[in-house]
Amino acid sequence: MARAKPVDPALGPLAEFARDLRQLRAANEEGAASIDQISSTEKIPRSTLYTALKGDRLPSPQVVSALVRAWGGNEAEWIARRSALADAIAGSGSRRPSQSLRDGSVWRTVPVTRMVLAVVGNITSLARMLDVVSLFSVDSRIQVVFTMEEGSDFGGRLSSALDSLGAITIPWHQAVAQGFDLVLTTNATSQLAEIDGPLIVMPHPLSYPYPPEPDRTLQSSEQRSVFGLWRDWVAEDAALLPVRIGVRDDAALERLGAIAPRAIESAVVVGDPTLDRMVASMSSRDHYRGVLGLDESCRLVVVTSTWGQQSLLGRHPRLVDTLLAQLPAKEFRVALVVHPNVWGAHGWWQLRQWLRGAFDSGLVLVPPLAGEQATLVAADWVIGDHGSMTAYGAALGHPVLAIDGVSPAGVSASRFDLDGDVRTQLELAARPVERESSASSEAPAVEAEPSRVLDRILYRLLRLEEPAELPEIAPVDDPAPIYGRASRIGIRGGGMRPD
Repeated sequence: MARAKPVDPALGPLAEFARDLRQLRAANEEGAASIDQISSTEKIPRSTLYTALKGDRLPSPQVVSALVRAWGGNEAEWIARRSALADAIAGSGSRRPSQSLRDGSVWRTVPVTRMVLAVVGNITSLARMLDVVSLFSVDSRIQVVFTMEEGSDFGGRLSSALDSLGAITIPWHQAVAQGFDLVLTTNATSQLAEIDGPLIVMPHPLSYPYPPEPDRTLQSSEQRSVFGLWRDWVAEDAALLPVRIGVRDDAALERLGAIAPRAIESAVVVGDPTLDRMVASMSSRDHYRGVLGLDESCRLVVVTSTWGQQSLLGRHPRLVDTLLAQLPAKEFRVALVVHPNVWGAHGWWQLRQWLRGAFDSGLVLVPPLAGEQATLVAADWVIGDHGSMTAYGAALGHPVLAIDGVSPAGVSASRFDLDGDVRTQLELAARPVERESSASSEAPAVEAEPSRVLDRILYRLLRLEEPAELPEIAPVDDPAPIYGRASRIGIRGGGMRPD
């Protein structure tokens, strides 16, 4: 225990609990397993085990059991003590918002019986999570509470986004200190071992590269995750595994099985809630186009960029200037949809400064959580890279042109020539799908009726009967972009605001 700082039990019951765990090891020091040995045996990250001994948060039952077993304690007694401590924390003066909604508190108005924790790490995961919780968030028996992964690189922006939504958000240490009826995540990192509750990992976007092809193995030291799963969770001898691992389709299930056979026990095909919402919104395509100020004679070119130096924006930051210079403003509108990580890494102000010339020429910039999906639904063409928004554009049936000839796996796209005539390339790629009216709009590349498998899984994990009639798939939110000078400078609607 030389690496651990002393814990003062006078700081409170959490510190006292950690102090006693240390004393348990000291009492059995001869032959007692080290943290490294416990981590290897139990498949729990070392950082999680060390955190349990700091005394500033309540470790999960799995972590307590692992430590107590390794150090010769009475597992049942320690788990009972941990449960009592969790109840005491929940009943203390600093009440958890979720607990006050579920117990007999005078503040409770709606008779909530199930608590769902949505774990998010960045704006992208929040956007996907909102698509998932929309499946049951209208059920008055269920309360959704959000928490942010500790150490998130984009915590400040994420916190602002959650505040703007008006969602109940609790800090990570409070989430660890209480149990939940269901835990949702889009990226199952090692931290999830600290949360008490059945876990389901939701699938990544269409273009996400995991699960990798079968010839890629877990032996690679740099490969820390498999399809959003912590590597140790899918190893053959793993002790921890999510209750359910959601994958998009049978092909993804097959690839997951090839690289992590044990994970198949928990895997289930759930479709893609994000795509389901966009498909359900195709009947409102004319409405979204109207919100964007497009009439029947104006065509919309949506440029999509993921993050990183190999992205469209990373390799060709002046592409939108080329498009705006060649396409007549009376016939075409150009909209840019950029991955939230780009906004988070460079900042709103800087991104708009880099695009100032494009704004002057009429660029429409769509910020995170401000109608990116609706803008994609309204598109006539998509010019993109290997990112998920390009893949979604193809799934909706839009003609796609790939920058540098690189497109998401499985997407058929024309190569965009940076030196070629833009209008000619658009016309050659494909004629925009003609839609006589919004009522007849449909996406030819996808099924009209999404599967409701995910609904059933979620309600089963919550131990609730499904409603007699499941709600319709919620349409995506209206676009609220930033307009350039040529389009009357300003910000419409809600969404995330610049600082």
